[in-house]
Amino acid sequence: MRQPIKQQCKHHLLAIGLLLGATTNLLGQGPTISTIDFPGATTTTPWGINTRGDIVGVYVGADKLTHGFLLSGDQYSTIEFRSGLSGGISGINAQGDISGTYSDGGTVHAFLLSDGDYNTWDVPGATYTNTTGLNARGDIAGRYVAGGVSHGYVLIAGQFNTIDFPGSTFSGLTSINQRRDILGRYRKADGVTHGFLLVGFQPACVSTGPPSLINAPALLSLSGDGRGQGAIQHSNTFQVASASNPAVAGELLSVYFTGLVDGGLLPPQITIGGLMADILFFGNTPGYPGLNQANVRVPVGVLPGAAVPVRLTYLDRTSNEVTIGVR
Repeated sequence: MRQPIKQQCKHHLLAIGLLLGATTNLLGQGPTISTIDFPGATTTTPWGINTRGDIVGVYVGADKLTHGFLLSGDQYSTIEFRSGLSGGISGINAQGDISGTYSDGGTVHAFLLSDGDYNTWDVPGATYTNTTGLNARGDIAGRYVAGGVSHGYVLIAGQFNTIDFPGSTFSGLTSINQRRDILGRYRKADGVTHGFLLVGFQPACVSTGPPSLINAPALLSLSGDGRGQGAIQHSNTFQVASASNPAVAGELLSVYFTGLVDGGLLPPQITIGGLMADILFFGNTPGYPGLNQANVRVPVGVLPGAAVPVRLTYLDRTSNEVTIGVR
């Protein structure tokens, strides 16, 4: 009977230590507890911590949007895919890679921030794709919703694998460790939420789920190699805006490219001669699966020339450069 009493005493001492934290800290004994509040936030929720003690999470700011944050040492910094969008951070690994999500108003997307570069992805046809954690290998766990049904997934070496608890009507993953043991949650028809642990998971050699990370957008060229005269037409005549048939300031052009996220609400950014062009339409080109189109207005002030550069940026990725004629 003595051993259980001794353990109980330890628990009481721990509780006392927490109440007297200032005293025990001075003596170098017992645990410490610290408040985490992002400056100026109305709420702060930490979600992950790595072996270096870096902490990530979410906060709600004065703008009433949810933002991600990183607390490294005693320094807070905001981590967000793009300013003005609601989002959050779910995890950070030993290398400092950060996983998170963002919303562009209608669809939730997943992203990974690694070495200052953002990679983002969506499950085709999904209205919601998130991340819930990552390990030191860079494996990422998350959840996506397609057709009104929630599924779990892991992203390993650029390959996606869907993981659903057998017989469930709802599945989602919450964590993955270095051994690739996976935690998740599920519900069946009774509506009760349960947790599960998956041990011994082996990733598929060939992905049958979502595609790998979104590639950089690509402007089409007449040569087919992404250089020189762009596949860019006068919107009123459908003729190429070339050196012999140049565009003029204020004119509408149709720019053809690849790389848009299906159903995404964020527009690309297109520059002509280094000046930002107004975008009047962007989306899929009717009748040409996989081909995207943006209708833009040639900005006033573009210097004329036979080979004026055109570039496109989408989700912080920049395309190749093509040219058009401008007079």
